[in-house]
Amino acid sequence: MIKEIPVEDLRSGMYVVDTGLTWVEKPFLYSREGVLRGRAADNVRRLGYRSAFIDTEKGPKAEQVESRVAIEEAIAESLEREKALIRGALKFRKRPRLDLAELSRARKRVPLDQEMEAARKVYTESLQFARDIVKDVRMGRQVKYEEAAPLVENVIESVMRNEDALMSMKQLRAYDEYTYTHSINVAVISAVFGKFLGLSPEDLLDVARAALFHDVGKARIPEPIINKPGRLTDEEFSKVKAHPTEGFNIIKAQARVSEHVLRGVLEHHEKHNGKGYPRGLTGAQISTAARIIGVADVYDALTSRRVYKEPMTSNKALKIMYGLGGRDFYPLHVERFIKCLGIYPVGSLVRLASGECGVVVGANPDQPLRPRIKIILNKDLLPKTPHVIDLAAIESTGRKIVECLDHMEMGIDPAKYLP
Repeated sequence: MIKEIPVEDLRSGMYVVDTGLTWVEKPFLYSREGVLRGRAADNVRRLGYRSAFIDTEKGPKAEQVESRVAIEEAIAESLEREKALIRGALKFRKRPRLDLAELSRARKRVPLDQEMEAARKVYTESLQFARDIVKDVRMGRQVKYEEAAPLVENVIESVMRNEDALMSMKQLRAYDEYTYTHSINVAVISAVFGKFLGLSPEDLLDVARAALFHDVGKARIPEPIINKPGRLTDEEFSKVKAHPTEGFNIIKAQARVSEHVLRGVLEHHEKHNGKGYPRGLTGAQISTAARIIGVADVYDALTSRRVYKEPMTSNKALKIMYGLGGRDFYPLHVERFIKCLGIYPVGSLVRLASGECGVVVGANPDQPLRPRIKIILNKDLLPKTPHVIDLAAIESTGRKIVECLDHMEMGIDPAKYLP
């Protein structure tokens, strides 16, 4: 189990996990996963860190903690505790919008293979737009806010038809383009989560647009600070913490910007317990758009490859986020997010109890531990003719996921096995 603890509780022998987050998102960053030896714990405390993530399944007391499967099953069971959405808290105020007749017709779900080509086109166009946003801000030009409208509508249309298609695009990105892909991924993830929560197409447009521009203020921060792998100085930290306000001011200068978009940009780093920034808002003071974007932002940061870190597997990231529910995130938001994505999202590389390996090609929201998988390797890790199985329809114990694998370490490109 991955658990956050105060640095005062760090002891030699504990297995410290690199969360993949910077000092801004979480106050501890270890250069790599590893067991603390000697006076390493004392060194961490002297550096001024406040907390750390440890893996209680590794190290000297592993036998005293719950297993990975038990944790995942507890997560799955918790999803059933409260099925009814509190729609009144999720719905925005209705207002005149663009003509969304075509968007509404896109609600009919289509097979993944039919949506992949459109999703690739949407993602590519959005990526170029994200590059232009950063370039404009760095050059001191006004961002092309209104030009984002058709792109965001295309994102929502694709999500309405089949959300797994755009979600799978995360597997195609290059680590050196994180500045641009992050905003696109957060927009996609936010749209998918918003759809799951029951938001209307009109409201999804606001959420996705706010997510697309949520980090626009970072374009005014020097890149060495943004990409710094270690602890930031107080001065550097202050500059980074200012990016939501910078982004708010950049977008506010545009004409006809929705209040929900502005608040989504300004509040996406606020925390449920009031320990976020820039205003230290708590609970329901944080806008719905910002709550959704906040979850998507952390998930993408954890599962992204950076110039200084490897990506975290999705199930490990979700377990960390689950442990932060009710503190960093709005109560039940993480549980709903897990049910929305599945513990093993599309594109995940997994190993079954039989020893076979495969790529997740579809989620089963009601059974998050049992997605649809395309088997690509046999028990000896040799290639086999790919074929799809639905774990939700199979009772065999051999067809149960036991591990989520790092596709880079395995030398496998999951995108090759998606439709």
